[in-house]
Amino acid sequence: MENNLRKIDQLEFQKARVFFTDGTFCVGRGDCICDASEGDGQNIDGILFFKDDGSSDIWTEDEIERIELLGE
Repeated sequence: MENNLRKIDQLEFQKARVFFTDGTFCVGRGDCICDASEGDGQNIDGILFFKDDGSSDIWTEDEIERIELLGE
C-alpha cells in the first residue's frame, strides 16, 4: 500500500531518523505541524522536531529527503 502523506505529516509525534537534501541527518521526535518561512518570507507548513541532542528545529517538506520511522 502506497503512503501518500507528506513526510512532515508522517513525522508528527513519531521517533525518526531524518535525512536532509544537503546530505546530513539527525535523530529525534517530531512534534506538531507549524508555520515555517521560505526564503521569500512566505509562510508554509513545517514540522517542529526535537532532536536527541536536546536542540530543536522547524523543517519544511522540501528540506527532507527521506525519513526512517524508529518506533518507540
